[in-house]
Amino acid sequence: MLEQFRFYVQHSLNDLKVNKQRTLFALLCIGVGVAAIVSLQTLAVMIDNTLTGNLQEQNAGDIQAELSIYSLNNRGTMWDEAPNNSPNGWRGQPQDQPAETPDPNTILQGLAEQGYIREVDEEESFMMMGSSVVLTYQGYEAVRDYLQATYDGEIDVTYRTLVAGLGEVLLGMGTAVNLTTTAGATGANFIPVVIDPAVYPFYDSITLEDGRSIEQAFASNATGLPGLVMSRDGAESVNLTVGDTLILDGSTSEFVLLGIVATDTEIRGLMDGMMFGLYGYYYYLQYDDLHHIADAIDKIDTLYIKLDDPARLNEVIDLVNAEFPIFRYTTTDDIREVNEVIADSLDTVVTILGMLGLLLGCMGIINTMQVIVRRRTMEIAVLKTLGLQGHQVTLLFLTQAFIMGILGSIIGIGLGWLMVFVLRTSIEGMLHQGLGFAIAPSAVVNGFIVGTLVTTVFGFLPTLNAGQVRPGIVLRPDDVVLPRSGIIATLVTLVLMIGVIALIAQTILQTELWIAFAVVGGAFVVAGLIFIILWVLIWFVGRFTPSFGIVDVKLAKRQLRANKWRGAVTLLALVVAVFSLSTMTLFADSFTNMLNSYLNAENNEPVMVQALLPISNSSVERILRENEYVQSYTEVHMFYSARLQHLTRPDGTQVSRDELVDAGGRFDDGSEMFYSAQAVSSETMKPTTMFEGISIYEVTDPTIIPAMIGENELTRQGRVNVGDTLLYQINDQDVTLTVVGIFKREANAIIMDMMESDVYIALEPLKARGITSGSVMFTAMIDKADVSKVRQEVSRIMGVFVFDTRNIEQLVTKLVGQFRAFPSVVAVLGLIVGGVVIANSVALATMERRKEIAVMKSVGLQRERVLAMLLLENALLGFVGGLLGVGSGLLILVIIAPMVNLPLSVIPYEIAFLLMAACVMVAVVAALTTAWNASNEKPLNVLRYE
Repeated sequence: MLEQFRFYVQHSLNDLKVNKQRTLFALLCIGVGVAAIVSLQTLAVMIDNTLTGNLQEQNAGDIQAELSIYSLNNRGTMWDEAPNNSPNGWRGQPQDQPAETPDPNTILQGLAEQGYIREVDEEESFMMMGSSVVLTYQGYEAVRDYLQATYDGEIDVTYRTLVAGLGEVLLGMGTAVNLTTTAGATGANFIPVVIDPAVYPFYDSITLEDGRSIEQAFASNATGLPGLVMSRDGAESVNLTVGDTLILDGSTSEFVLLGIVATDTEIRGLMDGMMFGLYGYYYYLQYDDLHHIADAIDKIDTLYIKLDDPARLNEVIDLVNAEFPIFRYTTTDDIREVNEVIADSLDTVVTILGMLGLLLGCMGIINTMQVIVRRRTMEIAVLKTLGLQGHQVTLLFLTQAFIMGILGSIIGIGLGWLMVFVLRTSIEGMLHQGLGFAIAPSAVVNGFIVGTLVTTVFGFLPTLNAGQVRPGIVLRPDDVVLPRSGIIATLVTLVLMIGVIALIAQTILQTELWIAFAVVGGAFVVAGLIFIILWVLIWFVGRFTPSFGIVDVKLAKRQLRANKWRGAVTLLALVVAVFSLSTMTLFADSFTNMLNSYLNAENNEPVMVQALLPISNSSVERILRENEYVQSYTEVHMFYSARLQHLTRPDGTQVSRDELVDAGGRFDDGSEMFYSAQAVSSETMKPTTMFEGISIYEVTDPTIIPAMIGENELTRQGRVNVGDTLLYQINDQDVTLTVVGIFKREANAIIMDMMESDVYIALEPLKARGITSGSVMFTAMIDKADVSKVRQEVSRIMGVFVFDTRNIEQLVTKLVGQFRAFPSVVAVLGLIVGGVVIANSVALATMERRKEIAVMKSVGLQRERVLAMLLLENALLGFVGGLLGVGSGLLILVIIAPMVNLPLSVIPYEIAFLLMAACVMVAVVAALTTAWNASNEKPLNVLRYE
């Protein structure tokens, strides 16, 4: 037995050595698959180390406390049901109020009377929906002093607050989120962060680029102006350097830039990383300087508590609850639990992706073993003539596959470590956190075991055919036909292959065996369906595509039809990778194109200007009317309580509002129509794309008030038509409106989409009757380079916000890019796997066709033409792969587009063609690596020995 095994090993090693090129490509097929497992699992370990590492640093303390109430009027207290997104509910707080617990409103009112919490209305905080309760700075001091007195200095408390909420930052309309430098540059979408630089953050420090601490920067400010410290990305966006001055929206004083920090300084956890990493623009302020910002609210968002003894964590929470039962808490334990779930999920995903890459790479193993068996048919016949049994021949080739698996896995481990450095950048961009390199032994072991076993399993099916070779072939060397192993043996082998791979998957993924078996079986079924589709496509392209009278094309098509099986197997890896890449790319680019089409639509006025106080509207209107940089502007009054009474048709028939609602007068979300209206000024109400060539102000009859209705179910049914009159109640006054036009909502400008209403009314006739609204929005057409000049003038008015909607494009593009970075890199990795498989297949094909190539060259074909024919064959193969991979991704997008209101016009069809071209290029380049040498083969050398 030992002698047989030694013979198998020596014989296999000798064959691998003799067939250097074939062996190299086969090992690369295995190697890139194993590299996918090793690299992705190593990254998963690195991510786990980062997420579950310094939890106190991520949490900026042992305990994080945020207000858990939103009203002081018996609504939204801590005894309400905890939200689903709270990791542990209200930690330390009951879900239902116990009988012996004091009335919660009594406690809340007491804290409010002491000034620890207070209610903020909409006039104080733009973008806050309804009333909101905030913790005051005095409340923070009360909690801090209470804990420090109780624990005699063994505890410390600090805070962080954002002057503007995330929604305000996104829209660029919050307090101090926009700024203007004294040089005239303008910056938008900044996150203003208020901290105590002497303390914040616990377990870490904020160091400026010049080496000073943030505490030193604020302490050394001798300019007499309030100071701030800005992120590097933010400073670069407005070309600021240390010592420059700037004005914040709503500020009554200039601020001086005291220092610059790295952009990732404030990125501590996943949520903060998302917000600060997405924008990249933020700056630090001191609480004492907030009085220089007129609209800043006295509030503290988050408390951070540091304990000398972290074991007393729950004790501290209970103590705070006893005196201040208004918080919800996030502890290091909570962070650990969430991060472990994320890390485990990510580990599972990357392992599956890695195994998929290996399985795709093993398509090359099938091709390799098939060719090995075919080329060595005579040798097998001789071995069987000398006495080897069929099962011994099978074991011989299986041993060779096993050795190839070992060698390929070793190569893959090295490649995997190299790939970690490439993939790490994408992961860091997605998580907004740095990853320290680590060699993960588990990833190496998994990659080696899985690579070896999967290669052996995939090499088993072709070796069955080797055992069926008959010794009589020795007597008929010119009539060599490779026998088949039989349908039953093939099916049994496939089931065994699925079972072995399922066991591997179950071991790595720690799941139920039946689940792993179902998943692997499903993957084989899907692969089989793709194989059949590819087989049909290759046959169709080879049979029906025109040759244009070119002999080389005709020969390439014939060769394509002759190798349909191998071509389909070869393209499996490429199709899966191209499908993944094309789907992500097309979806992302379609969404971005749709946004850009709205933001850059003709006649769309992208700049929004709004005053918080109605008294400021006239000043804003005057500036927009007189400023030389404002090309046009529109004044829009929002009437949120305007209510339709009834509709009157030209023949005098009246239809009540209730009848219209019952007939289909509801929006898609189920809400009733005719509960709001917008009055639009005449400044830009010339024919525009907004109203598809219809203008409210084309109506010259002074006795009517013209209005336009957005297309809806009622207009499509003919229940509301041009010429109808609508009796509305606006500001408690009855107003009769005449419908002069119906426009399509999807053609509406982006600003009007954001303020979508039932009816648009000409503003001037309403003003003539003394009907105006305190809620006014101005939209303006201003060149992007001139927005800062207008912002400077408007910023002199207190409580006025200017937002350029074109800034959303940059944010969304950045967000989409970050989220598709990692999947795209994985898909590109699949393309590499597919390319290697194609290179391997071409190498095998050219070796089989050496005699054919020699004959072609013998009859006069030049080397260049032979090479071109080989490349053309594989270009057609790549075209088939691109047609299926990109075409299926494009088809899915076209089908889904109507479901998500995505216009077909924004789909980047040119990207689809580029991806198909890339697929063809991958096939051609992969083929070139082996076809080059084959085309240089001397005819006599081949014909002498073949």
